[in-house]
Parts: sequence; structure tokens; C-alpha cells
Amino acid sequence: MRVPRWLPVFTGIMITLVFTAAGEQNPGQQSRRPSPEGQEQKRPDTEEHPHDHGHFTHEDPHAWHLGVGLAAVRISGEAGLTPGYHLHLIRQLGQQHRWGAGLGWEMIPGDHAHHGLNLLLSSRIFHFLTLTAGPGVAISRHEGNRELLPALHTEAQLEFNLRGIHLGPMAGFGFDREESHFSVGLHIGLGF
Repeated sequence: MRVPRWLPVFTGIMITLVFTAAGEQNPGQQSRRPSPEGQEQKRPDTEEHPHDHGHFTHEDPHAWHLGVGLAAVRISGEAGLTPGYHLHLIRQLGQQHRWGAGLGWEMIPGDHAHHGLNLLLSSRIFHFLTLTAGPGVAISRHEGNRELLPALHTEAQLEFNLRGIHLGPMAGFGFDREESHFSVGLHIGLGF
């Protein structure tokens, strides 16, 4: 398998952007200020979230979610694993942002390069588990010819909010009429 030279650079840039942007103070994050006696005091306009465990929180007050997935992919009918990359932008909906809609892009490099563009719907089933799925198109190369095929992409993400960064394992499955693939990897996301 030949990996394009720009692929590691692209991956590094995406990870750097996510971690750099997450270093900024989140406006929805609970802040504490010292009281006159030197003890910390919670701001009166914030509530304690039942799933707040120190720096790990599971609530996301942001309207948008930008996620990057880095995975090992197994393509049906092919031996071995290949790297896979997923990028999605989701508009979070509902009072507690349990639903979302947006766009996703997936790339699997190699001899049978595969690109996918999907309309996505997401649902946060539990405070730590998000399911995402949607129809789209797969742009792939088979026997030297480029093909545009209807496709479906699904993904499950275990997300933990660590100082504004959504981090956790992910598993995905996608298929079109030519092939299917299964991926397991890491999801890194940022709310804004």
C-alpha cells in the first residue's frame, strides 16, 4: 500500500488545530473564583452537572461539534488493514444537544482509494455514547476507473470531555454496492 506524502501532514495539522482551539477558555465551562477567605466558590449562574467528575465532563454547551477520526480500516475482500480518516461537522440540536445534523467526509487511502461524503444525523444515546449515521456518496477507484456510488456511513463514539476536547474510541461501518469497510480508532472533537 502506498500512502500519499501529504497524508501525515494533513493528520498532524488537524490534530494541532483541534488541540490549539481547545486550549481557549470555553464560555460554557463552569468557572470558580476564590472567596474572600481564599476558598473556592461556585458562580451562582452555574449548576453542578450530575456527570461532572473533576476535569471530565459530559455536557457540551456548544452549538457545533467538529470531529476528526483516525482509524485502522478493514476493507471487505482485501487483506490487512489500512489507515482511515474521518472529519465531520455537526450542528447540535435540542435543549441538551442530544441530536445533531451535519456533514461528514471519510478518506481511505491506498490502491483502492475511497472518499465518502455523507449527510449525517447523530444522537447522544447516553452522556458518553454518540451514534452517527447517514447516506451519501462514495468516490472510489476500481480497476483504474473512478466510480460514484450511493453509500451509507455509520459510527459509534465513546466521548469524554477533557477540558473542552471530546476524546474517545470510535467504531465505524460503511458500505456501497461495491464494498464494505469496518474501522476502529480514536475520535477527537471540539465544540464551538
